[in-house]
Amino acid sequence: MTETAVTLVIDKLVQLIVHESKLLKGVHQEVVDIRDELESIQCFLKDADKGNLQDGFKMWVKQVREVAYHIEDKILMSMTKQVYYENEMAPWQTSMTDEITLISQLRKYLQHKRYVVAFDDVWKTEVWEIVKHALPCNDRGSRIIITTRSDLIGVSCKDSLFDQVHKLQPLSQDKAWELFCRKAFRSKFQRCCPKELVKLSMDIVKKCEGLPLPIVAIGGLLSTKEMVPFEWKKFHDSLSSELEFLEALDTTSHGKSRCLSIHNAREDVFETSEYSRVRSVFLFNINEMPKSFIAKLFKKFKLLKVLDFEDAPIDYLPQEVGNLFHLKYLNLKRTKVKILPKSVGRLHNLQTLNVLETAVRELPIEIFGLYKLRHILAHSHDFEIKSSIYSVRGVKLHEGVGCLKDLQTLCLIEANHHGASLFEELGKLSQLRWFGISNMTTERGRALCTSIQKMVHLNILVVGSISEDEIIDLESISSPPPFLKHIYLRGRLKKLPNWIPELQNLVTLVLFFSSLEESPLPCVQALPNLITLSLNHAYDGEQLHFEEGSFRKLKKLILREMEKLKMMEIDKGSLPGLEQLEIGPCPQMKEVPSGIQDLESLKIIDFYEMQREFVLRMQPDGGDDYWKVKKVTTIRLRYRIKGERYQIYKLGDSNLLECLQGSVLEDQTTM
Repeated sequence: MTETAVTLVIDKLVQLIVHESKLLKGVHQEVVDIRDELESIQCFLKDADKGNLQDGFKMWVKQVREVAYHIEDKILMSMTKQVYYENEMAPWQTSMTDEITLISQLRKYLQHKRYVVAFDDVWKTEVWEIVKHALPCNDRGSRIIITTRSDLIGVSCKDSLFDQVHKLQPLSQDKAWELFCRKAFRSKFQRCCPKELVKLSMDIVKKCEGLPLPIVAIGGLLSTKEMVPFEWKKFHDSLSSELEFLEALDTTSHGKSRCLSIHNAREDVFETSEYSRVRSVFLFNINEMPKSFIAKLFKKFKLLKVLDFEDAPIDYLPQEVGNLFHLKYLNLKRTKVKILPKSVGRLHNLQTLNVLETAVRELPIEIFGLYKLRHILAHSHDFEIKSSIYSVRGVKLHEGVGCLKDLQTLCLIEANHHGASLFEELGKLSQLRWFGISNMTTERGRALCTSIQKMVHLNILVVGSISEDEIIDLESISSPPPFLKHIYLRGRLKKLPNWIPELQNLVTLVLFFSSLEESPLPCVQALPNLITLSLNHAYDGEQLHFEEGSFRKLKKLILREMEKLKMMEIDKGSLPGLEQLEIGPCPQMKEVPSGIQDLESLKIIDFYEMQREFVLRMQPDGGDDYWKVKKVTTIRLRYRIKGERYQIYKLGDSNLLECLQGSVLEDQTTM
């Protein structure tokens, strides 16, 4: 358990403080600081051990666990393993249960000896702060050697003028290139770079500035990618911004990142401890939050960089939020906040603003002064409006968004404001990776296309129309962004845009309410990297045909709400990698699609509100189509109960047969 590891270290540090008072003066606060840092994250780790965390948090927890074990190992093991003097072994055995005695004996043993101790690859200042108090300063020419890849660690370990920091010189250009080729082409091309990749590879190596670690890491990553210039160019172009972000993390935190998580807290939580140094606040499972609680939060935490209110029961953000000058991340997701105060315009270091699933309908004009802003996430769903183009909402923007040159995420904004000037401003946002716009009209299609063509780094595109009858016109894009991976179109289409088949990197294509009269399959079946295809109210035809050799990499296929679809034919040799299939409601479909039996990779099928005749043909006890699906591991049949949630059945369930005979299905067929 991660929490257990940290708790163990905290307990040992408390004991260390007591004993160290007899050995050294002035070290109490330094050890207390380390203990406080571990305690400040301990309550977060309690939640982490229960699971349900996103990938970013999981990585953070993993790092915390490693640091905790690293500290413990260094205190208890490294000293006794590395301290030798003229082949003389230390006269005691390592004890994992008596650390204080171990440190005392170590100091006593080394007090009159000349020793050399080496600590390799130190990443945390806390490691040195703890261990150095176990080593006596005896004026006998002893040496302590620390190796690290962090300048901050090297400086922090220098306690006097006699301590020296020796910086290893970076690799020469030839050595850096040799190392890169060994890692990037380890099993290909005899560790030599192909001619078509030489220039890109040299540029990438140059960005690593001769440092072995990034060369090895990047080379190893590139070894897993296809050896084609397009893939490597995409990686090269995205590398700069990522390195800038990592550099900012390394140099601005001063090794003192601090975190407080509040879980079912009482109002007096701020009265019991000193939080002036806290940098991050996360709230979990807070059922009630008095206004005085919010006021105290903004008063106490002057140095906050991360403020996460996700799911917290708050309905407003006070003006005092503007006093958090250092704030970089503000998350209001799934709160009841309706208006952002103008004071957010004073958050000049803000990089991420998340108002997803809130009641915020307009962003204040003051945010255009936040030139470091990189991510604005602002769409919401109206869950009372089911299966409608109106169920997804964006936010209104004032004129002038083009000044936010570093924006990488802008999703979802409404298009029916400020006319053509909005699209002129959008065209200035050339760094966008994720862009979403709603309330589009047909007449604005050409202007939008012009803007999208300038978003050369775009990965995700979301476009929604203002009504079900309004056509999304994206035909004017002649040069689509080359790195587009995910496209979500919500609204009527005359036909699938003719540039989509050109997207060699497209991974996801989702169409809502497109009402296409012609099958979209021929246009996208040859896309080499398409993994997910979702058609929801997207096709008004009667037949879908998956041709032999089509959709070579597709893993997930969703065919929902196709009222006219009668037949689906799957040729042998198509969809070879399909793992998950969703179908329905398709009231006109009477039998299981031909060819499903040949999909060797298919593991899961979900049928939504399919007709009685269709389901009976799949039953294990004599169903005519059971042979088509008998190899599929999981088959689920879903029916709505009184128009609300889905009830899930399995083939052969007696409850399913009752459902098919009863009112649930009858209500469905009369709709």
